[in-house]
Amino acid sequence: GVFETGSAKYIITLYVNRAGASAAIKGATEDIIAALGNMTVGGSNTTGCTGISAILQLVALYAWPSPHTPEVEPNQAYLEATKTAASDGKYTGGSGGGYPGIDCGAFVTQVMLNSGADPEYNFGGKISNGAGNTIAQQEYLDQAVSKGKYIKINLNSIQDLQPGDIAIRNGGSAHSFIYVGSLAGFNGNIASASFPTKAPAAAIVDISYLNGFDWYRLK
Repeated sequence: GVFETGSAKYIITLYVNRAGASAAIKGATEDIIAALGNMTVGGSNTTGCTGISAILQLVALYAWPSPHTPEVEPNQAYLEATKTAASDGKYTGGSGGGYPGIDCGAFVTQVMLNSGADPEYNFGGKISNGAGNTIAQQEYLDQAVSKGKYIKINLNSIQDLQPGDIAIRNGGSAHSFIYVGSLAGFNGNIASASFPTKAPAAAIVDISYLNGFDWYRLK
């Protein structure tokens, strides 16, 4: 059936293999609606949508699901989130093509903060607290590993990765992105942005590329 909760509409189909199950169907549907009604994306309330699922929802919201033309153009949700972050004194990285937030670390920072998965990521995103580019973000992650909040992954094959894992590389070609694996409707196994030419979007990479990064996983 089709159900509405506030401004949201959901289509729910339940398959039952026994007769006389109308009460069970009604109860299951009510439970699903209650759970969906508690879910928010982009705020601190992540009831029913915590951790990795919250990260992936924000990735799907902020990143183009396929390579986009022009590459530098962000989607509206990411553009608005970046403007809000800038007004709050949070790190938004570099700009490109006249758009703010065209920056790998800014994208990862906004996903981790706005999903509620890690409100302290990149020192809370606040520039005044030391938030910054991939150097600052790796410093934060290494501190978080020592505190038991993240684990550092020893990558031998792509099977060692899980959706929501964060990649960081510093040095001459610094970069950061989020591994998404097989995300429905997303035509890539990672989501990334790149200063100053590429807004957040899906991309497909192989293990030889992935091996060039340090990997972190939120516990």
